[in-house]
Amino acid sequence: MIRPPAGHAADGRAGVTPGATAPPASRHSAGSPRASPARVRARPWDSEGPTLCHGAAGVLQAANRAGCAPVADLAATRILTLHDPSRRYGFAHVERSVSTDAPGFLTGAAGVALALADDGGLLPRATPATWDALLLLS
Repeated sequence: MIRPPAGHAADGRAGVTPGATAPPASRHSAGSPRASPARVRARPWDSEGPTLCHGAAGVLQAANRAGCAPVADLAATRILTLHDPSRRYGFAHVERSVSTDAPGFLTGAAGVALALADDGGLLPRATPATWDALLLLS
């Protein structure tokens, strides 16, 4: 169960309300582990925006590494709803309700792109260490 610390605002609700369920159809191919319908009770996340640091991309990558497909699906959906083509890099880092454009890894569009690409199976697997080794997740 992911809950914000006491007294901390939970602004990043992943676009759902408590008790909502994941979509009945997966966004992945029929052969993937996520292909079967999954229901998950959504809880407030202590995150804002789409980035790795305090954002939905961080939730996505952690959920994928933990094998929690329903949470990963919610996080990926949240990221895609936050894409804004009018932003310089497509995704803004949000901290304390302030949006900034950054191209970086933790608080920028590069980290978002890596998490989405990894989730979509677009990154090579035959590497000595995967990209998220920097986050101590691999």
